[in-house]
Formats: sequence, structure tokens, C-alpha cells
Amino acid sequence: MDFNTESLKDIKEEMAPFLDNNHQESGTYPDMALRVQWENYFALEELDICKTFTMRDDGKLVGYSIFIVSSHSHYQENIFALNDVVYIDPESRGSDTIDFFNYCETELLVAGAQVISYNMPTSDSMKRLMTAIGHEHVESTYMKRIG
Repeated sequence: MDFNTESLKDIKEEMAPFLDNNHQESGTYPDMALRVQWENYFALEELDICKTFTMRDDGKLVGYSIFIVSSHSHYQENIFALNDVVYIDPESRGSDTIDFFNYCETELLVAGAQVISYNMPTSDSMKRLMTAIGHEHVESTYMKRIG
């Protein structure tokens, strides 16, 4: 398995087959239409704020993780890496998953990040994974669909 830092613009079409699966698996409201605002990501990428990491098996994309890396609104002197999306094809999940998360962490540290934050589904498997790689559960998100 190979891990890379790549341009989102360059892999957008390669990601397409995974988007619906990702949305159905981890989207809060899977009945809402997925319409990615690619231009927003590309603009952030041009500013070196959006970081895209990939997981490949013999050159084939099997996973990705996208972060927004910037100072935090509450801690302007600190750089936070906020995960926007992470997806690994179910057939590629396993011990390489931890290696991929560790790769992302190393690259984010090099980029100056001091804190990494993930929003994850509340499944037990995700809790076990995040705990295994040293993350703490520090906050919960409550959502209410009002429209």
C-alpha cells in the first residue's frame, strides 16, 4: 500500500466512484443530495489550506482523507488540521488503515499542525480505531434537521 499527498484537482475524477459509498456510509443525512462544491476545495488548495492524502494499492486509489489546515478561530497562534472527509474502500480496510492515519498525522505535523480533529460516525469500530491511534473523544456534535 502506498500513501501520498496529492492535488485534489488531480484525483477528483478518480474519487468519483467512492463519493456515493462514502455519503451513504457516513453521511449524517444520506437522503440529502451530495453535491460537492469542488471550487471551494480547489480555492483552499491554492492557498495551501486544503491537504489531500491518498491510499493506493498498486497505483489504484482505495482511500483518501482531506483536511483543512489553518489557525483556529479560538486559538489564532495554533494550527489545527480539521478532517473534512476520510474514506477507505471496505476491501482495503485493515492494518493499512492505521498506517494511513499515521501517514496523515506525520504529514500534517510537517505542515505545522499542532492538533488534528476528526468528525466520525459513532460506530464502535471507529471509536476503536481512533483510540488505537491515540485520539481522545473530547467533544460530541448534536444535530437537528430543521428543514
